[in-house]
Amino acid sequence: PRGGTDRAAIFDGTSHIEMGQVPAFDFASGQGTIEAWVRADWTSNPGYNPAIFADRDGGPVIWSVHMNSGKDGLGLWNGSTYQPLPLVNTGLAWHYLAVVFDTDTNLHTPRFTVYWDGASLGHTQQGLGTATGTPTLLGSSASVDGAELWIGALDEVAFYSTGLNADQITKHY
Repeated sequence: PRGGTDRAAIFDGTSHIEMGQVPAFDFASGQGTIEAWVRADWTSNPGYNPAIFADRDGGPVIWSVHMNSGKDGLGLWNGSTYQPLPLVNTGLAWHYLAVVFDTDTNLHTPRFTVYWDGASLGHTQQGLGTATGTPTLLGSSASVDGAELWIGALDEVAFYSTGLNADQITKHY
């Protein structure tokens, strides 16, 4: 992908970035946050749900975050379930995305929460997958040839080892 210092990474649906196996990005504790500025550039249905970022290698899955092909939802694939939260007005504009992996303190269950342009879209009761040793990827869900490739741009991607709260996310936005 094009990009470089002070430039967004541009993905045309044929490339991705592999960061290698980064144990901290496995979020083994079940806690973590990923944030980025994202732009979905496709204008017709690509026939799959493009992966924004992932910690998986095709089949073996810890997590992968996807936007629905119609740009109307965003969700977590953990190897067994995908429960997208609704998105509106995605268009071809830049949007701030934050995804939080944490534990619902009331239910004591894993939770996946999505923030879009600083506002919560809600959450799903969904934990991470059980794979190990998978690479962290930007713009794909598989390392070698790429799969579910992102068509658009990513900028200012950041990983955190804790689940950021709503106030922190609002400040970042």
